[in-house]
Amino acid sequence: MAEATIPILEMKNVGKTYSQNGRAIEALRGANLRVKKGEFICLIGASGCGKSTLLRMAAGFEAATQGDNLMWGVPISGPGPSRGMVFQDYGLFPWLNVRDNIGFGPKSRSIISSISLGCKTLPTSTRTSFPAA
Repeated sequence: MAEATIPILEMKNVGKTYSQNGRAIEALRGANLRVKKGEFICLIGASGCGKSTLLRMAAGFEAATQGDNLMWGVPISGPGPSRGMVFQDYGLFPWLNVRDNIGFGPKSRSIISSISLGCKTLPTSTRTSFPAA
Protein backbone atom coordinates (compact mmCIF):
# COMPACT_ATOMS: atom_id res chain seq x y z
CA MET A 1 0.00 0.00 0.00
CA ALA A 2 3.03 2.32 0.00
CA GLU A 3 2.19 3.28 -3.60
CA ALA A 4 -1.13 4.79 -2.45
CA THR A 5 0.70 7.26 -0.20
CA ILE A 6 3.18 8.40 -2.86
CA PRO A 7 1.69 11.10 -5.12
CA ILE A 8 1.61 10.41 -8.85
CA LEU A 9 3.19 13.78 -9.51
CA GLU A 10 4.99 15.99 -7.05
CA MET A 11 6.76 19.21 -7.86
CA LYS A 12 8.55 20.76 -4.90
CA ASN A 13 9.74 24.35 -5.04
CA VAL A 14 10.40 24.08 -8.81
CA GLY A 15 11.64 26.98 -10.83
CA LYS A 16 12.78 27.65 -14.36
CA THR A 17 15.18 30.34 -15.47
CA TYR A 18 16.01 30.89 -19.13
CA SER A 19 18.99 32.74 -20.51
CA GLN A 20 18.42 35.21 -23.33
CA ASN A 21 21.08 37.55 -24.69
CA GLY A 22 23.13 37.05 -21.53
CA ARG A 23 20.17 37.95 -19.28
CA ALA A 24 18.48 35.56 -16.87
CA ILE A 25 14.70 35.44 -17.32
CA GLU A 26 12.81 33.79 -14.49
CA ALA A 27 9.73 32.05 -15.91
CA LEU A 28 8.71 30.20 -12.76
CA ARG A 29 9.73 30.37 -9.09
CA GLY A 30 8.88 28.23 -6.06
CA ALA A 31 6.00 26.28 -7.62
CA ASN A 32 4.57 23.37 -5.64
CA LEU A 33 2.14 20.79 -6.98
CA ARG A 34 1.02 17.45 -5.58
CA VAL A 35 -1.33 15.19 -7.54
CA LYS A 36 -2.63 12.02 -5.89
CA LYS A 37 -4.09 9.01 -7.67
CA GLY A 38 -7.65 9.70 -8.80
CA GLU A 39 -7.37 13.48 -8.66
CA PHE A 40 -8.24 15.74 -11.59
CA ILE A 41 -6.61 19.16 -11.63
CA CYS A 42 -6.74 22.33 -13.72
CA LEU A 43 -4.02 24.96 -13.96
CA ILE A 44 -5.52 28.41 -14.26
CA GLY A 45 -3.61 31.65 -14.53
CA ALA A 46 -2.84 34.70 -16.59
CA SER A 47 -0.91 34.49 -19.83
CA GLY A 48 2.81 34.21 -19.15
CA CYS A 49 2.51 33.10 -15.51
CA GLY A 50 4.28 29.75 -16.06
CA LYS A 51 1.47 27.21 -16.62
CA SER A 52 2.96 25.77 -19.82
CA THR A 53 6.46 25.81 -18.34
CA LEU A 54 5.21 23.79 -15.36
CA LEU A 55 3.46 21.31 -17.68
CA ARG A 56 6.54 20.92 -19.90
CA MET A 57 8.61 20.13 -16.81
CA ALA A 58 6.01 17.60 -15.59
CA ALA A 59 6.05 15.93 -19.02
CA GLY A 60 9.85 15.81 -18.98
CA PHE A 61 10.37 18.09 -21.98
CA GLU A 62 12.22 20.65 -19.88
CA ALA A 63 14.29 20.33 -16.73
CA ALA A 64 13.67 22.55 -13.74
CA THR A 65 16.56 24.85 -12.88
CA GLN A 66 15.66 24.48 -9.20
CA GLY A 67 13.53 22.19 -7.05
CA ASP A 68 12.38 18.58 -7.37
CA ASN A 69 10.19 17.18 -10.14
CA LEU A 70 8.99 13.65 -9.24
CA MET A 71 6.67 11.01 -10.66
CA TRP A 72 5.78 8.18 -8.22
CA GLY A 73 8.68 9.48 -6.08
CA VAL A 74 11.24 9.12 -8.90
CA PRO A 75 12.91 12.18 -10.50
CA ILE A 76 11.58 13.02 -13.97
CA SER A 77 14.60 13.00 -16.28
CA GLY A 78 12.90 13.22 -19.68
CA PRO A 79 9.77 12.32 -21.66
CA GLY A 80 8.34 8.86 -21.05
CA PRO A 81 5.35 6.63 -21.77
CA SER A 82 3.88 7.25 -18.30
CA ARG A 83 3.00 10.85 -19.20
CA GLY A 84 1.20 12.44 -22.11
CA MET A 85 0.76 16.00 -23.23
CA VAL A 86 -1.47 17.72 -25.76
CA PHE A 87 0.54 20.50 -27.32
CA GLN A 88 -0.88 23.95 -27.94
CA ASP A 89 0.90 24.50 -31.23
CA TYR A 90 2.20 21.32 -32.90
CA GLY A 91 2.18 17.56 -32.42
CA LEU A 92 5.80 16.74 -33.21
CA PHE A 93 8.99 16.65 -31.18
CA PRO A 94 11.05 19.32 -32.99
CA TRP A 95 14.36 17.71 -31.95
CA LEU A 96 13.43 14.35 -33.60
CA ASN A 97 13.46 13.51 -37.30
CA VAL A 98 10.33 12.22 -39.09
CA ARG A 99 11.13 8.53 -38.54
CA ASP A 100 11.78 9.03 -34.83
CA ASN A 101 8.57 11.09 -34.41
CA ILE A 102 6.55 8.32 -36.07
CA GLY A 103 8.16 5.63 -33.94
CA PHE A 104 8.17 7.41 -30.57
CA GLY A 105 4.86 6.04 -29.27
CA PRO A 106 5.28 2.40 -30.33
CA LYS A 107 8.96 2.40 -29.32
CA SER A 108 8.18 3.72 -25.84
CA ARG A 109 5.69 0.86 -25.42
CA SER A 110 8.17 -1.71 -26.85
CA ILE A 111 5.77 -2.83 -29.61
CA ILE A 112 7.81 -2.01 -32.71
CA SER A 113 10.10 -3.78 -35.08
CA SER A 114 11.73 -2.45 -38.23
CA ILE A 115 10.91 -2.93 -41.88
CA SER A 116 12.93 -1.74 -44.82
CA LEU A 117 11.39 0.50 -47.48
CA GLY A 118 13.98 1.14 -50.15
CA CYS A 119 16.98 2.55 -48.34
CA LYS A 120 14.97 3.79 -45.35
CA THR A 121 14.05 1.78 -42.25
CA LEU A 122 10.73 2.66 -40.67
CA PRO A 123 9.27 1.33 -37.40
CA THR A 124 6.10 -0.74 -37.55
CA SER A 125 3.94 -2.46 -34.95
CA THR A 126 4.61 -6.14 -34.20
CA ARG A 127 1.10 -6.63 -32.80
CA THR A 128 -1.27 -8.62 -34.97
CA SER A 129 -4.39 -7.97 -32.93
CA PHE A 130 -5.59 -5.06 -30.89
CA PRO A 131 -8.15 -4.85 -28.09
CA ALA A 132 -11.71 -4.04 -29.14
CA ALA A 133 -12.68 -0.40 -28.73
